[in-house]
Amino acid sequence: MIALILLLIGVASSSREIQHGKCEAIGMPLCRDLPYYNSTIFPNLLNHATQDEASESIRPYGPIVKLKCSSDFQLFLCSLYTPLCTILSHPIPPCKGLCLSAKLGCEDLMKEFDLPWHREFSCDHLPVEGSLCIGRERTDFSMTDLASYKENEQKKDSSVNNGSGEFICPAQLKIPTEREYVLRLGDVQRVKNCGAPCRKMFFNEKEIAFANNWIGLWSVLCLLSTSFTLLTFAVDPGRFPYPERPIIYLSICYFMISLTYIIGYASDDSIACNKAFDNDPSINVRAERTIKQGSLDDDWRCTLLAMILYFFTIASGLWWVILTISWFLSAGLKWGVEAIDIKSHWFHSIAWIPPSFLTVAILVTKRIDGDVLSGVCFVGLWDVGSLRYFILTPIFSCLVVGTFFLIIGMGSLVKIRTIMKLDGGKTDKLERLIARIGTFFLLYTIPAIIVISCLFYEQHHFSDWMILWQERICRDKDSVINWQIPCRYRKNEIPITTKPNFYIFMTKYLMFLMTGIFSGFWVWSAKTVVT
Repeated sequence: MIALILLLIGVASSSREIQHGKCEAIGMPLCRDLPYYNSTIFPNLLNHATQDEASESIRPYGPIVKLKCSSDFQLFLCSLYTPLCTILSHPIPPCKGLCLSAKLGCEDLMKEFDLPWHREFSCDHLPVEGSLCIGRERTDFSMTDLASYKENEQKKDSSVNNGSGEFICPAQLKIPTEREYVLRLGDVQRVKNCGAPCRKMFFNEKEIAFANNWIGLWSVLCLLSTSFTLLTFAVDPGRFPYPERPIIYLSICYFMISLTYIIGYASDDSIACNKAFDNDPSINVRAERTIKQGSLDDDWRCTLLAMILYFFTIASGLWWVILTISWFLSAGLKWGVEAIDIKSHWFHSIAWIPPSFLTVAILVTKRIDGDVLSGVCFVGLWDVGSLRYFILTPIFSCLVVGTFFLIIGMGSLVKIRTIMKLDGGKTDKLERLIARIGTFFLLYTIPAIIVISCLFYEQHHFSDWMILWQERICRDKDSVINWQIPCRYRKNEIPITTKPNFYIFMTKYLMFLMTGIFSGFWVWSAKTVVT
């Protein structure tokens, strides 16, 4: 019968001091909770001089142990890396049967993690059961028994051997429970109390630095353009009666949006990302910085900037709708300036109240996320549902409704121009107005359509990107060592998808701010310069 012979030796030695004096308590997380023994001897069987050295080497095998591909794998590993300390002055090897059982159960899974069965793990040179070695209390394994054992293990853990390992949040990305973080792995998994790493997601350091400068540059230009428009209005408010007055409020919205991005640029990623949380002191790993989620409980700066950015983004879309309605009332229904101005309080209610309710909604439902590219926080960055219902739906609706009213209004102006020409009247002034409105329409709608297209691209591919991210980091050498995240698919079964296109993201930010830059088009004239 094969038994843990060394346990008997350990028990016998516990009654007296071990002569060689090399025993030490097991501190490695993977082996310290073994039920069989709790002290070890170094150097170990792999010639590691210290537990720290052995701990670094054994770390990549953590996910394999967690997935339980073999009930013998953990004991086999620990017998090599933290061998049982006995009265003998040298470590005792594992038994050959224990090695074969571990190999047959886990070798295929290890290949999915790009971890070969190393030469040091070879079973050929190990002693058979009955010799002085570490085994289990069961009869000798024959090759038939081992084959049957492997088959049973595969049936029990078929999902693992098929490469369908679910995402396991590494200790470095764990978030305190009270924060209520959720990491969404596409449509297939929601991992609670886990955060996305600040610097190891979709884009590399060089791309993030470029994005920060890119957004900062266009934000400054947008701020200057909108400031020019607002200054012009402050100097001569009479130049902007209805139906042109909503352009001023549109400029106010983009002034606040650009100012928010400039604050993000100046803050680097301190607003979008958390500081590393303090880990459980019993876990010997260094926590990673994670992307922020949630509300005021997390960071008021992130929350405040997200609220400002979201509120004025939605309000800008509504002011665009109000601008087109004003033009429609003026051109299509022949309303005068005073008649439209009387209704201005309704315009303000429409433009400011819905964004207020939506902003409260994103705060209460904790829809806010950090944006490592811009340095601020926003909505729908790491949650497709938030992107779809809180961003895409309102801004797409505003664009459609505004375009509808503008087309009707433009049609009325063209009809008036035709009648005036037939009557022999001068139409130069009206034609210039039509040209200005048409140009303004194109300068607003083209960037808006591009932004919406980019957002549709994000919401369509985001789930695939998250799965691709898991497959990338589970095979990345550094991540395998540090995070020990299992792969969801075998190498030849990874779904075909492309990584996020960095240039599409940069185009989205450019076009979003370009809308604000072009909002001042209406005041770009020689008269403004003279004023």
